[in-house]
Amino acid sequence: MNIVLDERDWAEERIRNHDIVGNVPETLSRVAKYYAEEGHSRKEIRRLTELFLVSCRPNANLSEWAKVIDIAVNNAKKYPLLQLDGIPVTHKELEQIRVIRSGYERKLAFTLLCLAKYWDIRSPKNNHWVNCKDSDIFKMANISTSVIRQCELYASLRERGLIRFSRKIDNLNVQVLFTDEGGEAEVLVSDFRCLGNYFCALNGGDYYACQNCGILVRRKTSEGRRPKYCSVCAKDIKNQQTLKVLTEGRKIGKYCS
Repeated sequence: MNIVLDERDWAEERIRNHDIVGNVPETLSRVAKYYAEEGHSRKEIRRLTELFLVSCRPNANLSEWAKVIDIAVNNAKKYPLLQLDGIPVTHKELEQIRVIRSGYERKLAFTLLCLAKYWDIRSPKNNHWVNCKDSDIFKMANISTSVIRQCELYASLRERGLIRFSRKIDNLNVQVLFTDEGGEAEVLVSDFRCLGNYFCALNGGDYYACQNCGILVRRKTSEGRRPKYCSVCAKDIKNQQTLKVLTEGRKIGKYCS
């Protein structure tokens, strides 16, 4: 799941660049809401959403995406675009996490807290429930471990009284029990891609922000110059530089022949 705090700015960028970030339904939903808030009629919202999809994927078969577009258009005027600078986290909330010894548990607790507060803003009746897949949660928490270990981490947080599970057998959502309602914010979380790394950096961990994508990355060694880019961006930039050298080489060869 792609958590976006400023959906208007995000939708405008997607429309401007003709690209889809994350899964298609989420992107189309936010784009449709954007057109709704721009004052377009239901018919126009559908037409513009279809045009956006085709602009991103020229070979897209609109009939195959009809149901997804229907849902996006139907919900466009029901749910307004979210526009937030960040999710506030209080000193009391952070202190309840900092007393936990396990690094993985701290990262998971912080991630669940941020997600619960995000969903509370999305739906005032949410009551601190986290409505995300476990795979998405642990990805945002920067935790790579087995399913068994994931269950152990959840169980440990439950034993501490920090979370509880739904009584419904088919409901796998988690409720966060340590939110500090009305407390003054100590930090404002604006990027949900690396919540685990963010918490570690907040508490003295050696992390740096990629100068290209902004993602927080743990520094592998304390020696030498601090890296500028994450591994993904570094590889892309190197490929672009190589391509540029090859292209310029072909041009010089053409003029010299």
